[in-house]
Amino acid sequence: MSALRAARIAAAAVIPGELLLAVCPAAGVRLPGGLPPAAELLVCAVLLLQAWVLRSLYAAARARGLTPREARRDAVRAAVPESVRRLLLHELRAIASLGRWTVRRTHGVRPGDLAAAYTGPQTAMMYGLLFVSVIETVGLAVLIPWPAVHRVLLVLDVYGVLLVLALHAACVTRPHGCGPTGPCGSATEPCSTWPSRRTRWPRYGWSGATPRAGSSPSPRTGCST
Repeated sequence: MSALRAARIAAAAVIPGELLLAVCPAAGVRLPGGLPPAAELLVCAVLLLQAWVLRSLYAAARARGLTPREARRDAVRAAVPESVRRLLLHELRAIASLGRWTVRRTHGVRPGDLAAAYTGPQTAMMYGLLFVSVIETVGLAVLIPWPAVHRVLLVLDVYGVLLVLALHAACVTRPHGCGPTGPCGSATEPCSTWPSRRTRWPRYGWSGATPRAGSSPSPRTGCST
């Protein structure tokens, strides 16, 4: 087994173990006295293994002639699964969008571009989801009698409320952009080079039924887009 695979397996095993150690005391399960310190030592060992694997991947990338920034990116891509990277990147971008929303800044819209917002129809839904999340947070805080469970769920609920706000902020601060060369101002190629196709409506509509003998096609047939 390679060191990279061992590091991934260890990380996947430590996270559920930590959650189990947090849930057991909240459920009234008494843990052996030496188990929590042993678990923390195991977590430290896994972190050291992860650091050693990242260092090895970074050194290998530097040996191939990559710059320090490219080597760090290559090491992270090799060590962290793509799904985990996408999830973490999504969370970071959402939190960053919340900061941009606070200072009223947009992302990806250059000077002179037209920013076309699209959040109007979904604003009511997002605020409704936010209201329900707040009600759930308050309700669980009142109904749950166990202090440990109350604290854990309070953190999760507050983070959920923050994430809903961050998702709405991401939609507000990342509008569609239209520049002098056409829509999608973040594109690197002009619109004239984009692939396109001509689509025609079905001759007798979308039902697929054939007309009766002697009947004439609908005036809407033959339309093209």
